[in-house]
Amino acid sequence: MKNRNANVEIGDKGKVIIAGFYLRYSSDKQTGGVSIEVQEEGCMRYCQTKGYEVGPISKNEAVSAKDTNTKRIQDLISFCKAHKKEMDVLVVYKLSRFARDTAQHYWMKAELLKLGIRLESATEPIDDPIMGPLIEAIFSGWAQVDNTMKSNWQKESMWKRVEQGLYPWRPPSGYKPAIKPEGVKLTPHVVDLTCAHIIQYIFKQFSTGTVTKASLSKELSQQIIRNYKGQHLHFYEQSIHKILNNWYYCGFIANREGVLIEGKHEPLISKPIFVRCQEMQLQMTNPTPLRIHDHPQFPLRYFIRCGGCSVFLKGANAKSGKYAYYYCRTKTCPEYARMIPKAELENDFVEYLRAVKPSDEFITKFKATFIRRYEVRKEEIQGQFTKEMNEIAILQSDQKRLLEVAKKGLMPDELIRKESIDIENKIMLAKRTLVDTAVGEFEVTALLDYAFAFIKDVELAWTEAPSDLKVRLQKMIFPEGIQQIRKGCLANHRISPLFNLNEAKLDQSPNVGGSTGSRTPLWTLKGSRPNR
Repeated sequence: MKNRNANVEIGDKGKVIIAGFYLRYSSDKQTGGVSIEVQEEGCMRYCQTKGYEVGPISKNEAVSAKDTNTKRIQDLISFCKAHKKEMDVLVVYKLSRFARDTAQHYWMKAELLKLGIRLESATEPIDDPIMGPLIEAIFSGWAQVDNTMKSNWQKESMWKRVEQGLYPWRPPSGYKPAIKPEGVKLTPHVVDLTCAHIIQYIFKQFSTGTVTKASLSKELSQQIIRNYKGQHLHFYEQSIHKILNNWYYCGFIANREGVLIEGKHEPLISKPIFVRCQEMQLQMTNPTPLRIHDHPQFPLRYFIRCGGCSVFLKGANAKSGKYAYYYCRTKTCPEYARMIPKAELENDFVEYLRAVKPSDEFITKFKATFIRRYEVRKEEIQGQFTKEMNEIAILQSDQKRLLEVAKKGLMPDELIRKESIDIENKIMLAKRTLVDTAVGEFEVTALLDYAFAFIKDVELAWTEAPSDLKVRLQKMIFPEGIQQIRKGCLANHRISPLFNLNEAKLDQSPNVGGSTGSRTPLWTLKGSRPNR
């Protein structure tokens, strides 16, 4: 019944009913608008109509009502617990302001009832004793449908932005949101100068192959690194792994199918460095053991073949330990047990390198031909590079979907394991292919000058190189090794293309600078080819 003098509703125990308000808006765009004012005025009118006394008011600015927003729920329950003695009713402008999920709505309503507080809406008659429950079920369900529709629409809008080369989510470390001009909703992220150099440092250091993710994490943990907000950034090993595999840093964004799209933001890392980091990760997870017959003292061991039986020579030290020799190990060979002094054979090999290296005239013509054909194929190679990156991104997207299926238990474990291994193998193969087709953003002339400066003095480079690099260098030039025809005379059947090509072939061969090598006539140290 009502108190005629006070004109307020009185409960069964003669107590004035006090109503608390819960006001909320979801979008930052409503800040400074009239949404909260409209809700408050509506709740005030409702209380005047019902004869309630207005009590505590909770205003929540730009807080989402999604079912995953546990902080909002905790704040609401805490507000009600703190004022349970000061209010009997919690009034909301609409049920959609209270919750956007039906199950959550009834759970929160039950929690309020435990506190002795009932829920009412200023615009929906859910307190009607007959139709109220039905109206409440309809409007709470519609709030969930409306929220889902808005969420899907927002997702579609965000993916459309991705197709335009824009990243609508929070930028990764090294970037920050740009200042938006008036009327522009989204702009490309800009470089965060406070920490971008750390991201570049991580890529450049890891690309050298001399550091690991763990060592980088340990090194960076000793520094205080902050972003544009002043937040302290922690580079854990897992964080560095995510950074090294984030295509965003080399200028690409993955759409919902995993296809890479060139972004409008400024890349922090060049494509060659990014690809190099992928290759280094593959090498670290799949290390190739060194061949046991590579001996540091005998770099030509298992490389030069005996002239009598074509079996690779071996190396050994004399019993005195003062002298080292190469020798043939085939007992039926006429050269069996003939000891060739180590210094003598290696000097012959150095002279042989000097004999087969390209001439200065060839190098000049080769550079001109290479640059001309590089410019023709540059666009084609870049297109192939982007295509292969997209294939990797799609495979990684398939891998994520498979993990989601595994979490939901929708496929047998054995089938998931098999599919996972298959996808991982495809990703590794695609990354290795990507390394082969990566097109660097470099000055071709400068790169060729650097390469040929090394080739011009290749015999000196071999002499001064450590043993393991000697083996790698000689195998790069002579993939199948070389043959000792007789004392002081070496020859080969196969040589790398750059050392095999001559001036006459430059205008004929379409594969200048290829990687396949070719069969050539024998070249020896004795008069077949002039020294360079």
